[in-house]
Amino acid sequence: MNIEKVIEVNSRIEVALDNGENHIFGLSLIQEVLDDTFSIMIPVRDGHALYLGIGDNVIISMLKNNVRYSFKTEVLGKKKDSDIRLLELKKPQKIDVAERRNLVRIKTLLPAKFEIIGNTLPKNWQIIEPLQEAYITNLSGKGLNMSLDSPLSADTLLVLSLRLQAENINVTLKLLGKVVRYEQVARVYRTGVIFMDITQQQEDIIISYVFQYLRKSIQLIKDDD
Repeated sequence: MNIEKVIEVNSRIEVALDNGENHIFGLSLIQEVLDDTFSIMIPVRDGHALYLGIGDNVIISMLKNNVRYSFKTEVLGKKKDSDIRLLELKKPQKIDVAERRNLVRIKTLLPAKFEIIGNTLPKNWQIIEPLQEAYITNLSGKGLNMSLDSPLSADTLLVLSLRLQAENINVTLKLLGKVVRYEQVARVYRTGVIFMDITQQQEDIIISYVFQYLRKSIQLIKDDD
């Protein structure tokens, strides 16, 4: 893959410290691309900056034209551009197509509606109007967690109605989800759901919402400096 077509200004990326353990990914944006280096915003996860040091090895993951790419590189330095803190990274020699499909989740408290449709998918699930209320506690382009009053077994299918409002986003998404796990915490059940047959447009809307959250978080961190 042509590196110049992947590493581009304003590309949305995920960044993790390459420490050989469970990688904690943060969200960032590419701000500058030079011949041998590129610079990114300080990665943010759940509203907190992931601080990386000079010499740290990191893993970069990004989605381009419906293909996910990843590569390893090194933090070369730190700098500022218009009061935005940046990390300068070394350009990689090669970029691989990534098997990893996970997208970073952000913590939130977002009202939503859902309807249980059992374990068999009806052909006309799109006409089902969710009526039960819940709160989404984290969200990504691939799925969500929500707090429920009672447990739902794995493989239970749900119709979800999710209202997203942000700058240039004002839409209600109707999505098909499948329960993959739940965990009882106090009196609620934290329920993990993956999206089924989500369209590229729907995923792009959710990712745009996530990155607006990212930019707001970066601004808050900058204002605290």
